[in-house]
Amino acid sequence: MMSKEENRARKKCRRIRRLSEKIYYLSTFIWRKVLTKCEWDDEKAGNYQCRSLSPEEKAEVRRVWGNVKVKDKWFVMYNSIKRDGDVPFDARYMPLDIYYCFIDEWFNNTRESYTMDDKNMYDLYFNDVRRPQTVVRRINGRLLDERYRDLTIEQAVQLCKSQKSVIKKPTLYAAGGAGIDFWDEADGMEALVNILEKGGNFVVQGIVRQHPDLAALHEESLNTIRIVTCYLDGKVEVLSSLVRVGVGSARIDNACSGGVFCGLEDDGRLKKYAYNMHIEAFERHPNGILFAEHKIPYFDRCKELALSLANRFLRVAKLISWDMAIGEDGEPVLIEMNLTYGGADMPQIANGPLFGDKTEQVVRQALNTKRYRRYKRWL
Repeated sequence: MMSKEENRARKKCRRIRRLSEKIYYLSTFIWRKVLTKCEWDDEKAGNYQCRSLSPEEKAEVRRVWGNVKVKDKWFVMYNSIKRDGDVPFDARYMPLDIYYCFIDEWFNNTRESYTMDDKNMYDLYFNDVRRPQTVVRRINGRLLDERYRDLTIEQAVQLCKSQKSVIKKPTLYAAGGAGIDFWDEADGMEALVNILEKGGNFVVQGIVRQHPDLAALHEESLNTIRIVTCYLDGKVEVLSSLVRVGVGSARIDNACSGGVFCGLEDDGRLKKYAYNMHIEAFERHPNGILFAEHKIPYFDRCKELALSLANRFLRVAKLISWDMAIGEDGEPVLIEMNLTYGGADMPQIANGPLFGDKTEQVVRQALNTKRYRRYKRWL
């Protein structure tokens, strides 16, 4: 039996833990609000605030969302996107403020996902999965090789030099391609040393040689497939898939860096329109490729891989965004995963409502929480 002192100490620890969790969630909520404002920029808002919802449209929003507080602007924007054919008004689109502040948080344990969503851990998580070759990594100021053994700067330079061309990526917080550096043999050794001596945690990888059908979209960049998986009703399923393509001389395909993205049909065919981050629609890539006439090879393999890998992270993340390339031989190559903050904007622009017919179910379950009732007034 516990003494009174031990009982008081345990109660105090529980109070401190609950307070810590509330402070953490509040700070996360504020950050998610900031992220929403970053994705909903002034230019995008200006383009899609030219009308109001009709009474019939407002009624449809109320039917889907019930008493949940949602802003009309999200439905105006998403229903104004240029689509193939005449698409009726849809109230199932997920507002980004609701998505980031509550839905993503409900599906995923943000704190633990951050800990696990580290590219320097991929060699441990995915030792049986094809990925870009790890050449050098930096963890807490130390240079290490693929097997986490210490390296001198001279050894790291030689490993990179043997590849002739490498890419350096931050292992955390690299949204939109931020912090990515390329090095080619022609850049010289001084440029390589500068990259390796930069601060922060990073991984240096070999360059992936992509399938010719992906290279045809834009040869200069590694064009990747974004697949969103969700664990709901006792099974993992694919919610949305799209391909991201670089533009011009860009070596990365991120839309934030000027790239475009195009939704994918179930069989890997590209949809009629691709979009940039300002939701401008394009039937053709600037290099002349007609999107609707192109098909992603071995797309089924990518979906199968995403579904199987999602089971590894069910404890901390049930809504995951996977980025994959396709190698020259047709095998999927896992580039990265997003265990949280995967984003709903690109999938909804490219393919329509993220949760489709499950939207009302997600709304009822995720937003029927004390957390939502407590913080909804801050949206």
